[in-house]
Amino acid sequence: FKPQDEPEKFHGRVKNLSGRGMMFISERGIPAETLLEVNIAPENDLTPPLHALVRVVRMAKQRHGNGYEIGAVIQQMLDD
Repeated sequence: FKPQDEPEKFHGRVKNLSGRGMMFISERGIPAETLLEVNIAPENDLTPPLHALVRVVRMAKQRHGNGYEIGAVIQQMLDD
């Protein structure tokens, strides 16, 4: 993922994905209302990749870990 209109990319791990949003783990905290460009590459060929613009709605420090739980709502699907 990367903040919209910024060149630097970061890695995260998706924990929950639905038709409207996602929750992922990031080493970096991301404030609510931040727009992110997200690329998800599944581990298998049966699931298509996802490229979307999402809006962060929640950030919480992990209870057991060093990262952050990021909740985001899908705003727009993007073409590759």
